[in-house]
Amino acid sequence: MISDEALNAIGNGYVGRFMECECGALEYVSDRRWLLTSLNGELERAYYQCDKCKSSKTPLDEQLAIEGNHQSIGVRRRIALSGMTQSLAEAEKLLAEAGISVSSKEIQLESEEVVKKIEDNITYFENNRGRMHYDEYKAKGYHIGSGTAESACSRAAIKAVRNDMVIGRSRSDPSVTDTLEKQRMG
Repeated sequence: MISDEALNAIGNGYVGRFMECECGALEYVSDRRWLLTSLNGELERAYYQCDKCKSSKTPLDEQLAIEGNHQSIGVRRRIALSGMTQSLAEAEKLLAEAGISVSSKEIQLESEEVVKKIEDNITYFENNRGRMHYDEYKAKGYHIGSGTAESACSRAAIKAVRNDMVIGRSRSDPSVTDTLEKQRMG
């Protein structure tokens, strides 16, 4: 469950008068109070709509990982867990007692989706077991995270950009040296 303090810190999803849209700009319309199946109850969320393509967005939904069915990720997890550990009828009853109104079919579908993800993860780990000797790699001093490689790529890219900027101009050209100095400091 998201605490009231966290919800207050997140706000209602308002990001300004306009948001980017594929065809132009989504314009803020109003705050809308929609019933949201969440562990926190009903939330007020900023609503944006594009006059050209009629698409709409509520940024808070993206921040809280709320999908089209207006269920928060916490509720979807609780539904799936209930469906995986109880009969569908019992799960529906227990969820209703917790204030979450969903059908047995919704519980079944959510549970099946989670089971599929678990099966996909198990398959991935089984297929890649031969490559996952991280304890051995660490003992040999190898970096097993991606941070080192990402940093090296970033440094190489910056160096290439700096070299491209100097081509055709003298290193004594103030515009080149000022730009290089700003990059070096930044």
